[in-house]
Amino acid sequence: MNENDIQSTLHWESSTLQVMERPTHGRPAVIGCKNAPGARLIIEKESDYLAILPLVQQKNIKHSGVIHSWRRVWLLVLATILLLTGLLWGIPLAAPIIAKIIPHSWDNALGQYVIGEMVPDAEECVYPAGQKALEIMISKLSKNTPIENNVDVKVIQSGEKDINAFAVPGNYIVILSGLLSYADNPDEVAGVLAHEMGHVIKHHPSEGILRKMGIHLILTGAFGSSADYASELIHLKYTRENEQQADDMAVSLLKQAKVNVKHFERFFEKIASEGNIVEDNIEIFQYFSDHPGLLERIQHIQKNATLMKTEPILTHQQWQDLKNICKKKVPIEFKNQKEIQ
Repeated sequence: MNENDIQSTLHWESSTLQVMERPTHGRPAVIGCKNAPGARLIIEKESDYLAILPLVQQKNIKHSGVIHSWRRVWLLVLATILLLTGLLWGIPLAAPIIAKIIPHSWDNALGQYVIGEMVPDAEECVYPAGQKALEIMISKLSKNTPIENNVDVKVIQSGEKDINAFAVPGNYIVILSGLLSYADNPDEVAGVLAHEMGHVIKHHPSEGILRKMGIHLILTGAFGSSADYASELIHLKYTRENEQQADDMAVSLLKQAKVNVKHFERFFEKIASEGNIVEDNIEIFQYFSDHPGLLERIQHIQKNATLMKTEPILTHQQWQDLKNICKKKVPIEFKNQKEIQ
């Protein structure tokens, strides 16, 4: 470059110099001027930068917008931690609200998926007389509730030791036939069914899945976890508050159906009293392993079980028919239920 190529010469007072960027990782240094916003001097050689650096006032280096690479890393780490913490706390808090507003078509599809994962290749028990007895029980318990004529209860063939029942999104409830074999009378089954109805009415299945899967998705996105989503659904657990709400709802539904709540209580007591059974029979606790605080719940039910005139929810013959509902089995079919308000 000669003098003819130079159109103008800029003079920057040393007091106005600013270090905008230091030379790092092969990148050049950048010098700016307070009196010339936007103007930049790019210095490729570190030796030239070191020659200019003593001319720059310390305050203009300190407040020049320099961000060391390690500071960037720590700021990103801190921001990520704060974001994850907010989401991990926020999703459980927001789950009850979101569960009530998600499209019901999503609920139906998710519920059908969960049932398929939890009881793959299972058959639904539909012996006509048993089905009629089940419908009588459902009708009495759900009368004047948001799920009246709007809940799909399925009995699935299982082993005698599979004492389980569960509610899933979409107003679906599954009862494993082992529960019918284990119960001493239809009122005990009604208590368990009323409890699961309580979960459905309170939107607990959707809430629980939102809570579990939301956290799972966050952790997967952040850390690349390869854990199976289906396993999260299968091992879904309700909160203690959810369980108490479902128990309260069960007591209310049993009372309205004029069913003796004591049978619901005794069913829990029977489970608790068999806590010392041999290990090869431990499967009977499968249902209650996801329902914490068994003795506490018995006491809670006792407190809310007021004396009143009651009658069995089913006749003796209807109870026998229900226990024999698996005399006929078909592949599972789903009826899409309406949205619960």
